Amino acid sequence: MSAALGGAFSAGMASYNFDYRYTPSFAEGSLQTQIELAQSAALTSLLNKQREWERAGFQLNESAKNSLAVLPIRLKKAIEKTLQNYPIPPEWSVLAVEQPLQDYGNARPDIVLHDGVAPLVVDYKLKLTLDARYRQKTLVEFGRSWQMNHYAWACAEAMNQKIDRYAIILVVLEPKFSIEFLSYPIQPEALAQWLRFAQQTWADMEAEDNGTRVTRGQTKCANEFGPCPYIRYCWELFGESHLLSQDYVGIPEIQEGI
Repeated sequence: MSAALGGAFSAGMASYNFDYRYTPSFAEGSLQTQIELAQSAALTSLLNKQREWERAGFQLNESAKNSLAVLPIRLKKAIEKTLQNYPIPPEWSVLAVEQPLQDYGNARPDIVLHDGVAPLVVDYKLKLTLDARYRQKTLVEFGRSWQMNHYAWACAEAMNQKIDRYAIILVVLEPKFSIEFLSYPIQPEALAQWLRFAQQTWADMEAEDNGTRVTRGQTKCANEFGPCPYIRYCWELFGESHLLSQDYVGIPEIQEGI
């Protein structure tokens, strides 16, 4: 549910940023109109996600159904409050919105800006809540984000420009709305270190895909979000692909590669 909410929120913000960038009359329109258009795009994205679940045969329990019922309300609130308190200055130019950088792996930054000095990669993070006990840990994790280092490196390569910082727009909905623009410097040495790690990771993934390397397994099979959904596949079915249909819903384009 959180992933669906976050994805729909990003879709709404992308709609706003696209229109703001390419339609001057939109930027001159009323804030309420801009909010409503962004909300409409976000709700469409959420509806499409629900249809994906239905096509995949997902069954929602009562708790999930109740959570899903209030997602549109939370989503509209997130868009409205964010645009009413938008931290990006209007004079900053928009260079790209949700643009896939296909030559540099799976990289599609939410928005790339120019603040008048240098390009800046920005990503939206929406959380329903953020317990004070975990706030500092979350901010530290943002500062070493694999995703944001990837975006910064890919954009720098694609634009042939130096990018020495990235930013997170952190939106927390409940119990009290808050929005923060968090800027993180990028040390060249740190980005070079990330790239060395990334290139090895990508090589390992390619080798796993073509069958020349055994997939790295784990015994913990869980993280802070809960157990891995593929525990049974690894540790009871032992990777026997022909038994997958007993417990897992197949997605055709993925099944072709199994």
